[in-house]
Amino acid sequence: MKKTAIVCMLLFLLSSFIITLSVGTASAEEGVVTQDLADPSPGFTDFVQPWVIWDVTKADLTISYSLDMSAYSGAAASEVGVVDHKASKYKGMAGGVGGLAASAPETEQYDNNFDENDMLALHTAVGGDNVYMTYDVARNGDGSYSNYPWWPWGNVWNPWHSCGIWFDRAKADGSLRGALYDGRMCNTGGKYDVSITYHAFDADSGAMFATVNGVPTGFYGLYQEPWVGMPQYTPAGKAIFGDMTAVQVYANLVGQNATITNLKVTGYAEAPTLTGVFEPPWLTPPAAEQGDNIKGLLLSGTNFRPVPSTVQLKLGSLASILATSVYHLDRSWVSADIKIPQNAVVGQYDTNYWHNDDPTKVASLPASFNISYARPVVSSSGDAHSRPNKTVTVTITGKNFRNTPMTVKLVRGNESVTGKNIRWISSTQIKADFYIPSNATIGRDWDIHLAHNDDTKIATMAHAFSVDARMDIINPFGVFNWIWLRAPGILKVVLYSEGNFDATTVIPLAVDLGGTFPIACNPQDINRDGKVDQVFYFNNMAVNLPTGYNRLVRMLCADGSFKSIQAWDTVKVFWFLW
Repeated sequence: MKKTAIVCMLLFLLSSFIITLSVGTASAEEGVVTQDLADPSPGFTDFVQPWVIWDVTKADLTISYSLDMSAYSGAAASEVGVVDHKASKYKGMAGGVGGLAASAPETEQYDNNFDENDMLALHTAVGGDNVYMTYDVARNGDGSYSNYPWWPWGNVWNPWHSCGIWFDRAKADGSLRGALYDGRMCNTGGKYDVSITYHAFDADSGAMFATVNGVPTGFYGLYQEPWVGMPQYTPAGKAIFGDMTAVQVYANLVGQNATITNLKVTGYAEAPTLTGVFEPPWLTPPAAEQGDNIKGLLLSGTNFRPVPSTVQLKLGSLASILATSVYHLDRSWVSADIKIPQNAVVGQYDTNYWHNDDPTKVASLPASFNISYARPVVSSSGDAHSRPNKTVTVTITGKNFRNTPMTVKLVRGNESVTGKNIRWISSTQIKADFYIPSNATIGRDWDIHLAHNDDTKIATMAHAFSVDARMDIINPFGVFNWIWLRAPGILKVVLYSEGNFDATTVIPLAVDLGGTFPIACNPQDINRDGKVDQVFYFNNMAVNLPTGYNRLVRMLCADGSFKSIQAWDTVKVFWFLW
């Protein structure tokens, strides 16, 4: 008969093809999950379910799918089953444990009629298995199992006396398949709903059973009339051998015009484990701040399944932060995006991972993620300035200012002035009072340093404060601190030498007052304090300043080292009336 050729055809060498998983749903039995697999492509394809390892010793494993063989003919076959995870090759039954093979069609003259027969039979790679003649396990009604070295004589030598192995696509007149199996074993149209169940006896052996179109595989006894009533030996299965604690699902299609759809697996999937948490790009231990948005946090471990999953940062009962996105890279690596809330509790968080279809198995890595306070940022000091021996209130704006004790300093090289009476206004504004000592270096290059006392992060803003030189303005009529714009004559400006500031070091060509440069200068000790001051002379008609009472007028200049200096004076500015 042609059946032998069909059986041999099932052992074709398989190519490798990896699929991805889609959704998963939780099972009523704890630890058991159901996963939908992507359908293998029609044609010559072969895959092993990626990453997922199933433990048959902890729960029976069931594979179900729909097989459409309606256009399946010639040199065609399919196979769905499991392989030992430790097998060196994942190619069909090479290193396989067992599965269900299907071939079609066989046109056999039988009972004076031509029938197209599809064969769906359990298959292993042990001992040159000839598919349908070595069914050797029975599942008893009480849930126990019996092993037989062979089936009764009538079935060994007449495999046609089987139930749930050979199927007719059409029912011809005189067919032996009776009404009991109409639409299930005959009149199938080449379409079959298949379920394969794997049961472990111990860590190294077990049995598998198949049901096709609701018909379990079975055999009629020696004195039974075939296909009349239920067979004596059912459900009949096959012994399987391999590591029952670690199997993977495979499927293949050999030949065109056949499809496998609705591929689904239910069983006990191994629990995930976490071994490391790393922050890109340098794979360093993660250290985030409040408000950080982390992209691509990496988790290493085992048994990551590509199903919807959760990554959680947890600080005891105080805080819990969930990843916004989780990406499965492979069985050992997961990537996650996490937004740290602005008000997140500070501390060492545990990192947790679980599959949403099996939340009872949580992989955890204690104290693996540190969240600290957000670094304060200083963005403005409002053009703050003061002269030596003066106290000034500085308004500092920025972000991440916390209402806790803090330290604010003006810093220039080795010099520093610590602020007093610091007032927290909001998370974006504080105020502080600074007394500028008499020996403070004149210049516009003082930085602001701000830090909370419970944290080491320092916010800095360069050149945010100016310690000013003192000056006096004398108008052409000899009146101090009074400017008549456009009045004829010479405007004198006295720049005083005070403390460690020498006014004579200022370069005249680097002086600017009201948009004009001095036309001359003359060093003199104006205030008779023993220090030589500098007097600058300006064309009064060229000076351009805004008018008003008590107007702060600034003169910009630079010394020989090109250090920027400014001097201020409070002046009355008016237009000169001719």
